[in-house]
Amino acid sequence: IESPAGLDCPGEVGVVMADAQDLGRRGSKPESCRKGSKRGTAAAGGSSAPRAEAGVQAACAVLGIWAMTLQELFLGLGRLREGGTMVFRFGLPARGAREEEWYREAIDRLFACVLAHFVEVSTFKSESSHQADATFYVIARGFTRAAYVAAELESRLQKAIVAVIFCARAKELPGCMATLAEFATTEQRSRIAALLS
Repeated sequence: IESPAGLDCPGEVGVVMADAQDLGRRGSKPESCRKGSKRGTAAAGGSSAPRAEAGVQAACAVLGIWAMTLQELFLGLGRLREGGTMVFRFGLPARGAREEEWYREAIDRLFACVLAHFVEVSTFKSESSHQADATFYVIARGFTRAAYVAAELESRLQKAIVAVIFCARAKELPGCMATLAEFATTEQRSRIAALLS
């Protein structure tokens, strides 16, 4: 769907639930996405364009879920009314010494964008589901549509989605999200660290 207007939703809604999974991750990962290898898919005999299979079809399979999460925000915020609530699923990789800097930067850009457009953001971890992994839900309340419109967030998210889909190296993810970088202020990064601790 290229625009929130393409949804079968005639107007604004009060709540958006986004709980999708990227089915493209169920296959094998291309070499270009393993541990930030410098070899592109073209070097492995393929193309750097998205693969024709299930899921998001991102050039780098590990980035498919990022493209999908950005797409959920793009579509959901485009239909969310002033003061509305958005809930979306997210998962964290290894934390601490094993956490990769590029992944942390991408997390900061995504969450800073959410924090900048909602009055209150919290997390929820089910006591019965996803206990073996780092999956949790983000609950964002009090959408500020005026800030969303003023920031031209719809077009920024759309640019980020396209960049992520065509990105051949996972470590380049923060660059794909450059349109969201301004939201990741020192204050927002502190809020994100507290939110995700």
